[in-house]
Amino acid sequence: MVFCERVIIISGSGRAFCSGVDLTAAEDVFKGDVKDIESDPVSQMDRARKPIIGAIGGFAVAAGFEIALACDILVAAKGAKFVDTHARFGMFPSWGLSQKLSRIIGANKAREVSLTATPLTAEVAEKLGFVNHVVEEGELLKKAREIAEAIVKNNQDLVLRYKSVINDGVKLDLGHAVALEKERAYDYYKGMTKEQFQKMQEFIAGQELGLKEFTPPYLAPTTLGSVVLKGVNYASGGGGILNHTGKLFGGRINMDAQLDNFANNRQDIISSIGHPAAQKLLGKAIFSITIGSNDFLNNYLIPVISAVEQQLVTPEAFVGTMISRFRLQLTRLYHLGARKIIVANIGPIGCIPYQRDVNPAAGDNCVSLSNQLAQLFNTKLKSLIEDLSTDLLESKFVYADVYHIVEDILQNYILYGFENANHSCCYVSGRFGGLIPCGPLSKVCEDRSKYVFWDPYHPSDATNVIIARRLMDGDSNDITPMTITQLVLS
Repeated sequence: MVFCERVIIISGSGRAFCSGVDLTAAEDVFKGDVKDIESDPVSQMDRARKPIIGAIGGFAVAAGFEIALACDILVAAKGAKFVDTHARFGMFPSWGLSQKLSRIIGANKAREVSLTATPLTAEVAEKLGFVNHVVEEGELLKKAREIAEAIVKNNQDLVLRYKSVINDGVKLDLGHAVALEKERAYDYYKGMTKEQFQKMQEFIAGQELGLKEFTPPYLAPTTLGSVVLKGVNYASGGGGILNHTGKLFGGRINMDAQLDNFANNRQDIISSIGHPAAQKLLGKAIFSITIGSNDFLNNYLIPVISAVEQQLVTPEAFVGTMISRFRLQLTRLYHLGARKIIVANIGPIGCIPYQRDVNPAAGDNCVSLSNQLAQLFNTKLKSLIEDLSTDLLESKFVYADVYHIVEDILQNYILYGFENANHSCCYVSGRFGGLIPCGPLSKVCEDRSKYVFWDPYHPSDATNVIIARRLMDGDSNDITPMTITQLVLS
């Protein structure tokens, strides 16, 4: 038996998982009090709160069969067999086999297995839903540990509660079982503090993908060696799709340069683990791209400076240039090995505090021109994503409709728990706090979780959690053709 703080793995030693009760001591065993829970190992397993994984190698006979049935998850080696010999040797089952097996594989099949003492092979048991996985004998404990590690990564309080409600629910009819689930869900949420709710939101937004901390930036001196294998953040403040976007900020890194940086890391990965392994790693990795708003805010829509460009270049032509460049960039990313690519569209930039303050004529409304430009780009972006998905073999491009999500939040901000949907939490001046970027001299609101916008340009963490949650598991209005969760599992 392998025991850890959060999961128990039970396995046998030698050629059998468990060959049953020692028949040389049969009289003492069978004439004992079979109702004595304290001396009943299966009852003790049923009462265990931690998940129990059974690693079945060889034979699980009679009592061994019952112990296997008491496990929450079963992994069996090829060649493993489950045998109920109670009828053959005249032993009456007392650890639940006569009742549990029929509830798992059906009464008819259970009667055949028990009354004929016919061995149930691991492969057949898997087909019947009794065994979860069948593996090579040498992979048995490895697979069991993989499952245990997957369980350990989750919220452990919920894991224990989830196991309990499943195990208690199977003893009831469906109606009472669903009522039990609702009752325990009510008790669970009622007992949660505000901090626990926040942790749950953070878990939904990041931990679900195995992210225990922020992805390190490319330029950080510690982003070297094995660190790169776990992901890198290539984003840059002020950067855009077009190379001249954000030139007022000097040191920004635009999309082409970000791709160059990724290409450098890719070569490092190949040198470290070899080309086949690198190709496999990148093929499974998730690439998330959120870019484009700066091409409007710090380029086409810059007050005064962009006036001449707006007269010479129509919105349609400017957006067309962006899309053409983005097509080349996304295609290059694909040829560098990326296969699972999330592309977020541009949000309603006309509603951010900065745009509302530099366009006072909009009054209490969002700036129409800015939002129209975003929607024009988004329409063409969605078509681009569909084209790339068709043209690039084995690619999985996902279109994230951030505009739709943020628009919904702004229109229904009170329902989402916000109190302010117009003003930035971190501000210096301006009717909406959007004229000067957030800095050391800025004022900060008392509770940032009540503001949709953190600063003149960006959503607050509370808003980002909502966006992330909807992209993780929202409907096709939020993200298409699949959610991030589905993309990860694909």
